[in-house]
Amino acid sequence: MINSDRFTLNLNYKKILIVIVSLQLAFLGLIALDSLSLGIPILRQVIGFLYLTFVPGILLLGVFRINNLNTLETLLYSAGLSLSFLMFIGFLMNFFYPLIGISKPISVIPLTITISVITLVLCAIFYYRNKEFKISVSVKEITSPAVLLLVLLPFISIFGAYFFSYHTINIILLVLFGIIAIIPIIVSLDKFPTKVFPFLIWTISISLLLSVALPTKHLSYGDASVEYSYAKLVLANGFWDSSVFGNHNALLRIVMLHPIHSIMLNLNLEDVFRVIHPLLYSFTPLVLYIAFKYLTNEKTAFFSSYFFMSVFSFFVILSRNTRTGIAELFIALFILSLVSKNITNVKKSLLLLIFSLSIAVCHYGTSYLFMFTLLTSTLLLALSNRFLSKAEKGNLTPTLSVLYVVFALTWYMYVSGSSSFETLVSFLSHMFAQMSELLSPETSYSVYALSRDWPFSVEVSKDLLLVAFIFIAIEVIAMIWNVLRKRELEFQKEFAALSIVLFGIVLATFLPAKGFNPARVIHLSLCFLASFSVIGFLRVCRYFGRIIKGIEVQSDRTYVTFSIFLAILFLFNSGFISETVTKGDDYSPNVMISKPRAMDINTPQYIYAYYREIISDQEFISARWLMERKDNSIKIYLDPYADVLFKQISHPLSKPWVVIRNRTIIEKGYIFLRTYNLVKKVSIIQTYPPEMKNISEVYPIDVSSKIYTNEGSEIYYC
Repeated sequence: MINSDRFTLNLNYKKILIVIVSLQLAFLGLIALDSLSLGIPILRQVIGFLYLTFVPGILLLGVFRINNLNTLETLLYSAGLSLSFLMFIGFLMNFFYPLIGISKPISVIPLTITISVITLVLCAIFYYRNKEFKISVSVKEITSPAVLLLVLLPFISIFGAYFFSYHTINIILLVLFGIIAIIPIIVSLDKFPTKVFPFLIWTISISLLLSVALPTKHLSYGDASVEYSYAKLVLANGFWDSSVFGNHNALLRIVMLHPIHSIMLNLNLEDVFRVIHPLLYSFTPLVLYIAFKYLTNEKTAFFSSYFFMSVFSFFVILSRNTRTGIAELFIALFILSLVSKNITNVKKSLLLLIFSLSIAVCHYGTSYLFMFTLLTSTLLLALSNRFLSKAEKGNLTPTLSVLYVVFALTWYMYVSGSSSFETLVSFLSHMFAQMSELLSPETSYSVYALSRDWPFSVEVSKDLLLVAFIFIAIEVIAMIWNVLRKRELEFQKEFAALSIVLFGIVLATFLPAKGFNPARVIHLSLCFLASFSVIGFLRVCRYFGRIIKGIEVQSDRTYVTFSIFLAILFLFNSGFISETVTKGDDYSPNVMISKPRAMDINTPQYIYAYYREIISDQEFISARWLMERKDNSIKIYLDPYADVLFKQISHPLSKPWVVIRNRTIIEKGYIFLRTYNLVKKVSIIQTYPPEMKNISEVYPIDVSSKIYTNEGSEIYYC
């Protein structure tokens, strides 16, 4: 009912169950209408997304009797639990259903019946087990002018993405970036009430993610094309073949969540990557905001989350890298569960276990980093309790660490031919074998990134991020000093231990280790360390204030200064500066925003960076034409990152191409040329660092037969 005095919608357990059952019936009805070709556009996708994302999780919270949460926390925990539910239920269906004669368990009928039946069972358990569960929604707050104004941001992002994609006009996205840049300054001046901070963070988050994910018609960046191929294989077969070799095939985030969302929402797989993933990943900064608020205060928590979002890895890389993105979401939920003051220790332990196991099946690299962090943090806490100060019993226990390690190692050793476990062994072997080459830019990407010349915007972005990590380092050192002096910590002790270990891992990216992208490792560390940058900056300002003026610096002024720093960091990371001020050969980490100037920038680094993110319709059509007609005994020769075109339309284990390198000898085969090969007459022969040669020096096209051409691609036979 609605309380007219407070404009609050109060739902007790009975009304919650009525809403859930109604939502389920509506979803089932929409699926039935689609099967009769009477579907209502968009409605199934909207209702289905709400149902799959929140309903199982809300029911699990009720079954676990986790009642003392506000509405926002309830929704965020339920989203995480729902994702875990879908992954592991899909896994169990895939394992058991073939034993009873259901050969295609990952298809619409088995999924619909199974999820619906389990939901009804959970409803019954919820009804008899927990009559104290309730949700309250303030109608006045969600219809306030500030909230209604913020709703415009995602729509600006969507319209901007449309004009950018179809008309190569980036002005709307640049306006969006300008608005987002001034928001922290407005917050520092107390012009936004703290109650809208969560919604403010989410609108910034989803707007940034959609600004990058939507304009890409075809999956290109990073491993998205590989993730797509494994998910497509599950859809084609109707089941997940866990024996197929490959790291990505061991990840339930890829082989379960993507197919389930595609089937249940009746969406093509590309739209699941471009729309559903950004929607899910957009919760991550919001979860971190609540966690940081438990540890600090509203304003520090806001700036910490904004810093997390302003780094290019968030919206450029993880908007499209689905396995790492959702792993970060589960890490954020793990942190929130750890620092929450509204959940008892027993229930905390349950949530921590669920979210940690979910991390293990989302991304193998993140899983191993988290494993190391968990084990080392547990050891640090044990040593601290033994030799320094005895702390109250927490939830970061040896039992949790052992359970996680056993599960993760068992999973990766016995799934997908243990390819992910082999990746760990190979990574460690390489790192230890190359320790002597620590300072060689060729062996450490972090050292390489700091030592080489970059365009102005990338250089400034790198330097500003380095400054932020100096503030982080100052606060980490201060925290370690306080631990050694047995002083009270600003953070919860378990969170502090995890943060110290993650900071050590960031430093370790300077080691000569291949296999983990430092940009992702650094951003992953910000799940823990983002708040350290704010507090470290405040500490530095207080220190210099006492030295220079002999007075305490007011925190309001330091927040304003830090907000300006964040605004500048974001403007350089997003590409606003490179597109409105510097131009020329300058470009930003958000290289795609320079699309209107792409033909005018001819540096090897830009050509390599831009065309690994952009795939034209002509290139995609050309690749599909070749795959449908090629002689399977003949290889395709192509430039680095052109292979992403073929990964989406071939079996994950097939590799009918050869990526050209500096000394590649071209024999009988097909030559696949992309747009930049034709327009700029160059070929990329090395990516680290990028190096180009004239196309005639790389491919023997003068003595080859052209067998296909369109406006953006050509194929030769030699």
